Amino acid sequence: MTTMIPYGRQDVSEADIQAVVDVLRSDNLTQGPAVPAFEKSVADYCGAQHAIAVHGSISWISIRARTT
Repeated sequence: MTTMIPYGRQDVSEADIQAVVDVLRSDNLTQGPAVPAFEKSVADYCGAQHAIAVHGSISWISIRARTT
């Protein structure tokens, strides 16, 4: 018997789902206007001047290594 251990619960609204659908249906899947909007949203939330969205942890490590 396998027992699932819940590690977290997601809070995904209909607006979140629609935002994903809008991007998937657009011509700009990876570099469209949603990216800078997301980066600004994260920066504002964190109280930072800038934020950079990357596709994975290896990209972040590479960027971090070049800026220290």
